Formats: sequence, structure tokens, C-alpha cells
Amino acid sequence: MRRLSPEERIKAAAHARNRWKKELNRRDVLHSRIRLEPTLRRRIAETKRVHLVVPEVFGLNQNYSESMSIVEQLKQEAFAKDGHKRIFRLDFSQVEHVELDAFLVISAEIDRARNAPGIKNLNRFSAFRPRLWRPHVLAYLEQFGFFDDLVEYSLRRTKRRKALDLGFATVPTIACAGMAPERAGQLSDELRNVAQFFRHPTFVYEGLVEAMHNTVDHAYRDKDLLKYSPVIGDWWWAAAIYLHAESQIQVVMFDQGAGIPKTLPRWSKFEAVRGYFDGWGVPLDDDGLMIRAAIQTSRTSRSSSDGRGKGLGQIVSIARELDDSSVRILSGNGQVIYRQEDDVEVSTLEKHIGGTLIEWRIPVHRNGV
Repeated sequence: MRRLSPEERIKAAAHARNRWKKELNRRDVLHSRIRLEPTLRRRIAETKRVHLVVPEVFGLNQNYSESMSIVEQLKQEAFAKDGHKRIFRLDFSQVEHVELDAFLVISAEIDRARNAPGIKNLNRFSAFRPRLWRPHVLAYLEQFGFFDDLVEYSLRRTKRRKALDLGFATVPTIACAGMAPERAGQLSDELRNVAQFFRHPTFVYEGLVEAMHNTVDHAYRDKDLLKYSPVIGDWWWAAAIYLHAESQIQVVMFDQGAGIPKTLPRWSKFEAVRGYFDGWGVPLDDDGLMIRAAIQTSRTSRSSSDGRGKGLGQIVSIARELDDSSVRILSGNGQVIYRQEDDVEVSTLEKHIGGTLIEWRIPVHRNGV
């Protein structure tokens, strides 16, 4: 056997020392895994993965029942009292079309699942295989801030493109506790910028903010009627979008209160509401008609001490003042759409919306409204 030179002996010794260190490290890792295995198994057993597959059309106008089924599944899992932590995997791979109303509702429910008392820090959300999502859906969600704080998400920005075919956000999602001055001021500023850009009278958007203020002010007064705990601070959510195909501005707000129909019996003007039902000859159990009767009452009577009368009247005033505009109110299991003074559509929803959603649609013309 050939004798090694001094340099070769040094290299061999260093190689042997490195192998010895690697073996020690391997044993340390192995022993650590053995010690931690019961803990890891317990953590895995305590964590439940919930896969939420969003339908092809995700919207409360075109596909209400399927869209709300996903939202209801999210709430049931988030508030399940079984001791399990949950990882929600949001799968938008089948989605072809997203509407702002459904987006705002699921965003609010994600906020609640992450921050409501009793379940805070128990739920995590991640985007499931976002590389399989349609580029225009990714862009739509991103421009409203869906990936900023709501879900864990990673995808190269170079693969995203704008979603002008669906519309572009004029006001990204604003989440606010009560009418916090800084957030309410941000919404006012954003809507004022929209008015200036589209040459709209500013009173249109100022009225929307005032209506939001009055709506939020009474949304959470009857918390004993809520099925799910709200986020502490009486939160509401709002966003706006320019719909290119319809040449409209769509402004949407949502709160997770008990809803207009459920709280009306505690309103000081409830007897007037009951009078409408007596005149219509229908029982007092239709949420859509309850909303319509409440708004009619607020428009024909002075503002009540609780402020609700004024707020409800302001909500639909834009439909009377602007041609081709509309206001849609979804609360409880009812829906009312105001287009003109005598064009009112009332319907019943298959599923409870979990609060109150109000949508204003304002036409955009070359020379303004």
C-alpha cells in the first residue's frame, strides 16, 4: 500500500473529522425527532384542514345560493367547538367570475374567523394552488387587498395582470371598527376622488358615507340576536369598483349585525311597519317586505330618537335623485332593490346573509351623472 504524503494525511484526517461531525448531527436530529414525535403527532391531530372550493360564479347577484354555501361552511367550521385549530385552504381554481358583494362578505367572514372572541388565533387561511387560478381572478382579488392580510399567498408578480374585463377597484377594501374617524375619513377621501375622476357631484358620495354612518350606528345594538360573535369593535367593510361593461360605479358595504328584519320589533316606529303589513294582507314574517316597510316608514315619518329613520331613508335616496341608479339591500333572508320611485323589487333569499349588505350602483356618463 502506498504511503500517504503529509498533505494527503491532513486531507484524510479532515475528511474523517467532517464525517464524524455529520454522524453526530444525524444522531442529534434523530434523537430530537424521537423526543418531539408525541408533540408533533398531537399538534397534527389538533389541526384540521378545511378545503373551500369557491364556485365558478362567485357572486350574490348571479349565484347567491352556491356562493353563500361557501360562506356558511366557513362560519360553521370557524366556530365549531371541538378543540381543533383549522387551516382553511381557499380554492379559486374553478372561478371564472367574481362579484364585489360576495368578495366583501367572504373577506368579512375571514376577518371574523381570525379575530372574533373565543376563536382568535385558532384559524389560518391560505391560498390553495394559486398558480391554477385564472389570471383575471387573481388580479381582481389582489386589487382589493385580498392577499395583503387575509391569506398566506406567494406568486411571482410578473404572472399577474389587470382585470379590466371585470372592472378596476376605485376604493380597495376598507375594514373599520365603528365609524373610526381616520378610517371613515379615508373612505370619504376615496369616494371624493371617485367623484372628481368621473365628474360626479360630490353630494352623491357624501350621502353614501352618511348613510353608512347611520347604518353602522345601529347594526350591532342588538347583539343578543346574533348567531355568531362579531369582531370586537362593531366592524363594517366597504369597497367600490368601476364596472367597465355596465358603465357603472358599484359601492358596497357590509356589516355582521343582526339585520334589519330581526331588529325592527325593537324599533320605536315598529307599529307603523306593522300597519303596512296589515294593508298588504300578508303575515309579518317576510324579511324582504320587512325591509321595504321599514324604508317606507322612514321616508314618511320624522327621524326617530334612535336615528334609524334618517339612515334608512338616506340609503335609497340616490335611486330617486339619479336616473339609471339603483340601491340593493340584502338583510336577513330578504332582498329589496330600488331603481325608481315606483320600481321596487322584493324577494326572499334562500340563505341568511349574516348581516346587512347595501349596494349602490351609480351610472357613469362622459359628462358625469
